[in-house]
Amino acid sequence: CGVDLRVPGRSDDVETTISYADIFELLNEVVTKTRFKLIEALGQHIVDQLFDAFPTIQWIKVRVRKPEAPIPVVAGEFAIEIVRDRETA
Repeated sequence: CGVDLRVPGRSDDVETTISYADIFELLNEVVTKTRFKLIEALGQHIVDQLFDAFPTIQWIKVRVRKPEAPIPVVAGEFAIEIVRDRETA
């Protein structure tokens, strides 16, 4: 997540930044309460939820990996990466 960290960097005050624990709680809820057919949809939903919950986030990069994709010719995983800013979300 892209956030202007000048204030928390100078103040050393956790109240001036975004808590990693809060981000984790949101992401944990997203991935455990909603099922998606596409990893692209999951990635976009994560972006939308983070922008809604944390107004100071200016840009987000999300990578979603699907290990053991159900395609016989692919060994390993499939992955997508979404990069959005508030204007292109």
